[in-house]
Amino acid sequence: MPGPTPHGLRHGHQTAMRRDRVPSVLRRDQLGHGPSDDIADHYIHVDSEMIGDMLAGQTQRWHAAVIRRARTDGTAGPRRIMPLARRSDQGRWRHLAA
Repeated sequence: MPGPTPHGLRHGHQTAMRRDRVPSVLRRDQLGHGPSDDIADHYIHVDSEMIGDMLAGQTQRWHAAVIRRARTDGTAGPRRIMPLARRSDQGRWRHLAA
């Protein structure tokens, strides 16, 4: 079975954003797509609340994946990975949701 590819990761990211009910205008922006033909997207603009909600959903999904992996693989337990999550919550992403 082949490993992840950039194309596959884009599809996974799109799927996760749809599950989290991220507005289509933000999904298009995240994937680098141009404007859509949907007139509603023309009047909706990406704002900090949308970005914050999207990041919260991604962070929650990531934390859940870390917990699941820790239960099946003792080498990647929360003690090793969760400090990274706390740093990302407080650091790089925090300014985008402000």
